[in-house]
Amino acid sequence: MTKRFETFIAQLSKTNANLNYFTDFEKINKNLNKISIKLNQLNYLLGKGDIKLEIENPQIFGKYRQKIHGFEDSKQLNLFLAKEPEAEYERYLNF
Repeated sequence: MTKRFETFIAQLSKTNANLNYFTDFEKINKNLNKISIKLNQLNYLLGKGDIKLEIENPQIFGKYRQKIHGFEDSKQLNLFLAKEPEAEYERYLNF
């Protein structure tokens, strides 16, 4: 891995373009505000054993519970958050 990193660094060239040239941070911030609650909810759910139980708990999500249901059903959410997606994929093919 060190050799790959060294190769990557060696291939970089100097430029006068800063990150604003490549990225529209104003647009990112605007779009991030639209989905920040859902991102925080998904971040919370990562690594939880029973995702459905966590979602249904009103003390955790309260009035924002509806936001998490951007997925068609909890099977999709479980697949999305699966620790081993390849192993979980077979279980959710027929939803």
